[in-house]
Amino acid sequence: MSSKGAITRAFRGFSLIEYINVGRVGPGYDREAQAFQRAQAEADRAIQGAAPVLQRTLEHYANGDHAYRRHRTLLDRDRDAELSHESCPQLQLPDSLGESRFGFRFTLFLKPGVPPVLVDKVLADFHLSQLAGGPLRPYLEGPGERLYSHDGTLADRLVPDLALPYGNHASPAHALSVALAREQDLRALARKGPPFPRLAALLLSSAIDRAPVPQAAFDLMKKFSEKEAASPALAILRFLPDAQWDEGVARLRAFLGSVDGLG
Repeated sequence: MSSKGAITRAFRGFSLIEYINVGRVGPGYDREAQAFQRAQAEADRAIQGAAPVLQRTLEHYANGDHAYRRHRTLLDRDRDAELSHESCPQLQLPDSLGESRFGFRFTLFLKPGVPPVLVDKVLADFHLSQLAGGPLRPYLEGPGERLYSHDGTLADRLVPDLALPYGNHASPAHALSVALAREQDLRALARKGPPFPRLAALLLSSAIDRAPVPQAAFDLMKKFSEKEAASPALAILRFLPDAQWDEGVARLRAFLGSVDGLG
């Protein structure tokens, strides 16, 4: 028999969850229960250890001077308890943050009624803001991320994180970790590659450079059919800095006709 569970702790503006799996302990319910209790205590200590970094990370996004300030009014910063249905999905955090055995999951508290496209945008902005001297950046460059990021081709690692809605199968932290670990390959892919992987590389390269989304990214939209256009448009939308937001949304509307959640 194997015992599984999770520990969730809410803090001001976010929550952290650590999943637990003690595996097979051997015969006897008491031994398994004791092992599970030890795992719960370890998970709680790991969460409490990582929370201060996340508090500083949130503070940097919410009050710092960076290029992604426009949508932070959607944060529910003073809430310190989870709702029964959070609009924000659980996101994977860098492996190097804390001493999590199975990887923390992070939920940012947002105000009710935020449309999904802006939920994704806030999550992207939260992470992109860290490139401007944010507390999370050293963890995005951590040794665990560098090792993990060399598995598979660069395109294989990047495309799910930029093509899918954020959640279990797409993580802005993972995309940035891969990009920072393999920056030379990233910039080569930005110069030449299949349309969506090249788009991903262009967007991540511009974010690392703290530059606007380049014209080449918008030009690549012409490579996608009407049915294919939603994912690349969402990817571009996530990376638009404040100064480029109105122009960028207007250009995406020219391709799509409308952008769900933005009219």
